[in-house]
Amino acid sequence: MREGRGVSLHQISDTTHIGVRFLQAIEGDTYDILPGGIFNRAFVRKFAAKVGMDEEEAISLYEKQIEEMGGEEGPRNNYLRAEEFEEKKASFNWLGTVILLAVLGAGLYAATMFFKKQSTPPEPNPLIAQTSPTIEPTATPDAAASPTTSPSPGASPEASPTASPEASPAMTPPPGGMLVRLEAVSGECWVSVKVDGLTTRQQSVTPDTPFEVTANDKLYFYSLGNYPVLNIKVNGRALNPDKLAPERRGVVVKNVLITKDNYQTLLN
Repeated sequence: MREGRGVSLHQISDTTHIGVRFLQAIEGDTYDILPGGIFNRAFVRKFAAKVGMDEEEAISLYEKQIEEMGGEEGPRNNYLRAEEFEEKKASFNWLGTVILLAVLGAGLYAATMFFKKQSTPPEPNPLIAQTSPTIEPTATPDAAASPTTSPSPGASPEASPTASPEASPAMTPPPGGMLVRLEAVSGECWVSVKVDGLTTRQQSVTPDTPFEVTANDKLYFYSLGNYPVLNIKVNGRALNPDKLAPERRGVVVKNVLITKDNYQTLLN
């Protein structure tokens, strides 16, 4: 019947998605290689429809031949095959899921580490942090050597005025401004001060080398080293050290502001 219609088994296989081997078994009445159960009947129906045979008649002939051969396998075997197929399918899906999750996890970890590295700020150089504060208390060579220039008791009267710091031309305060003089009673002091918010000066002060500075508006002392032996005068009037630094805890006082408006409140 099939050959009379000019239809090949390969053509039927392409349209029904039934393997050629199974089609040959149906055509040759060798049903033992078929899956069994409902699959066999479905294959027979599709094959009959493609070769122009009545489907119900084909099913009846199939069942009659199966009975003559001792009956077909019970449906349980077919169900077992289906269950095994589902188990294998589930196992494959589970394995694929695990692999996919592993790949995604590795990619996420790599991305996290990359962005963390990019966002981490560089650590400061500890050497720079250690060496920077040592500038202020350092005495200049001229200041350290200056006590040796003071006149000896046997010096001539003519040399005395030039050796004494009092002989230098006196500085005068600017109009409406301040002349600040720092004197060390004993030992050595050091001063770091910013004048009118513009220039910063650093100076060593000894009993023989007082320090004078003028300002139009204000003086901001970053530090006053060996503060207890310092005498500070503004326009010739002495300041009270306790008023100037009421909260000092040691011999170094920092962040002291003297202005033309507040210095009178700091006088003795």
